[in-house]
Amino acid sequence: MDTQQALVVTDAPGGLDALNDHLRQGWRVVSVAPMGGGGQTDGFAALVVIERAGPAVEAVLEQLAEEVEEVLEGDGAPDESAEVLPVRPPGERLRG
Repeated sequence: MDTQQALVVTDAPGGLDALNDHLRQGWRVVSVAPMGGGGQTDGFAALVVIERAGPAVEAVLEQLAEEVEEVLEGDGAPDESAEVLPVRPPGERLRG
């Protein structure tokens, strides 16, 4: 299940800090809506709805990270089951 939160973002100093913190932690923006008095104020505010993926997505991302790490730790040689394709020498034309 996904988790959602609503944040009010302003143009005041530090007004984006909470949103940036959440984005660094893997949250994503779902929607943004302006707030305010229709030009009656000097500031800016927006309602930002953010969402964090539930445990199922997090588990898939963890598994993917582990698989990438295994590949990077390998010796770079292809697996025995990998198909090896022939490579044409540079400048050789295809025959057809």
